[in-house]
Formats: sequence, structure tokens, C-alpha cells
Amino acid sequence: MRRITSILIILFVLCGISFAQQETAGKQTGTEFSGLFFPRDTSQQNLELKLIEDFENSDTWRALMPSDQGMARVKKVVGAPATDAYKSKYGSQQYCLGLKAWTYHRGFTWTEITPPTPIRVVGKLKGLSIWACGRNYRHRLEIWVKSYQGVEYPIDLGSLNFRGWKHMPARIPMYIPYYTKYVPQYKPMDITRIIIRHDPNEIVGVYYLYLDTIEAIVDTYTDTYDGDNMINERGVERWEEVTSYKEEKKTSGTGGSETSTK
Repeated sequence: MRRITSILIILFVLCGISFAQQETAGKQTGTEFSGLFFPRDTSQQNLELKLIEDFENSDTWRALMPSDQGMARVKKVVGAPATDAYKSKYGSQQYCLGLKAWTYHRGFTWTEITPPTPIRVVGKLKGLSIWACGRNYRHRLEIWVKSYQGVEYPIDLGSLNFRGWKHMPARIPMYIPYYTKYVPQYKPMDITRIIIRHDPNEIVGVYYLYLDTIEAIVDTYTDTYDGDNMINERGVERWEEVTSYKEEKKTSGTGGSETSTK
């Protein structure tokens, strides 16, 4: 009996140690930023918010739906969030992007909003956010990004089941590749479209949505080394730039006439 009791005590202690180790390993160090938690995946991290699109010149954006599901239109509309947090940064903003969509019947349909050209985000992209003015529909909002490998991924920003303006942030999943061992190591991503996923239980008819101010959460920390200036601020090799050669004058070592080279 004593032997069984001793074995049980040993097993209990070992289980407690294992649980403590798992709990410690599960705790990640990181940074709370823009309402999101970002685990520290490198020794250094410097997160910044960068304005990607303010929709002040959004006349060239387009909207579409499957022709048998409904119709959609977007246009530049007067209006912007009025919260202090927004006005302190973007107090001069006057316009947003307005969507009007007609749905013919219920189902797993969608509305797609596209910019005139993909929006390039340079650097270590960690998160995206957008301001949305909802109308209590249970549709979901997505931003689609394209990796440097040419593959598109949806970033789910959450449900539109609210009224008024709301800040909707989301982290970029770790499975989206943006890093290689070759220089330049951090590859840009492109924002290609915005998708509204319709809830099949919502009513059929017209619904409205307003969008404003897409921001990117970017880790701006970079390692410095001799030669890092051979890549410009957009992550492009200097070889790809147009080089302007200056005229130089050289004097021969024997005191002869000057010669010039270009």
C-alpha cells in the first residue's frame, strides 16, 4: 500500500511539473499595438502604423457581384469617423468609400470591391485595419492580400453586425510568406480587393456600407550592415534604378592635355 501511495505521489509531482512547463512555454512575449497582440518573433521589433489608403480620391474604385446574385456600386461619399482617436490623426479627412448593394436572394454570396491597381505595402507587414460604418447586417468583412509568390490570402476583419463607425483590425497570419534568406529578405505584399461575405440568414434587398482609412501595421526594424544602402527604401536593388553618370575630368600624369570621360 505504501508503495502504491509513493508511486501516485511521484506521478502527481511529475504531472504538475509538466503542466507548469507547458504553461510557461505557452506564454509569449510581445507587444500590444492598435488593439492587437503581436508576439515577438525577432530579437528586435518596432511596430508602426502607416496610412495605406484614405479614400479621398476613390472615384476609380469598383464593385461587383455575381450577376445572378445581385448588383453593387461604390462611389466617393462625404463623411468620416468623428471619434477623437480618429480626428486627432486624420482631422482633415472629408470623404469615404460608400457601397450600395442589391441582393436578389439569400445564399453564400459576396460583394467584391477593388482598387484601380493593387495597393503595395512595403516592409514586414504584421497587421491591417480599416474603419467601417456598419448597418447591423451580419455580413463579414475581408481584405485580400497577395504575397510575393503571387498567392492571394483573405484576412478576416470580423462581422459587420454593428451600427456606426468601428475600427476593425486584424493580424496577418504567420503562414503567409513574406521572408526569405536572400537579400532583400522582407518582401512586399499587395492589397488586391475587399470582400463582403453575405450571411445566408440575412434579409434580401438593399444594404449600405461605408469604408475609410486602411492602415498597415508594419515592423520597421531592420538589421544594418555594410551594403544595406544598395537596396532602396522600397526594397528594390539599386541595379534596377536608372543611374545618372556624371562628367568627370582627368589630367594625364605627364602634364598633357585634359581628357573627359562620361
